[in-house]
Amino acid sequence: MTGEQGICRACGAPMLWATMPSGRANPLNVDEVEPEASKGVVAFNPRTGHAVPVTYAEIEHCADWAEQGVTFHTSHFSDCPARERFKRPAEEPPNQEEQRSGRA
Repeated sequence: MTGEQGICRACGAPMLWATMPSGRANPLNVDEVEPEASKGVVAFNPRTGHAVPVTYAEIEHCADWAEQGVTFHTSHFSDCPARERFKRPAEEPPNQEEQRSGRA
C-alpha cells in the first residue's frame, strides 16, 4: 500500500501513501512543496514508500535527497476538509474516584 497513489475517501483528493518511521501509513498530498523544517513537511522516497518528517536536523540533507529522487510533501491530514473524521479519540485519563478506588 505504501508508495501508491490513492484517493481520500472523505474529500476525494489524490494522495500518496507513505510509511512513517513509526511504521504507520500516512497520507501525503500529491503536490510537491519546498522542504522546510517545522512546517509539517515530510521527505518521501518514492522507490521505497518511506517518509520522514523534515526537521531542523534533516534540512541540511534535503538538497542531496532531492538529487536522489526524494520528493517533499505535506500530510493530507494537515488540510483535508474532513480531517476530523479520521482523528482517533484521545484516551480519557481515569477520574479521581477510579484512582482512589484502585480501579484505574
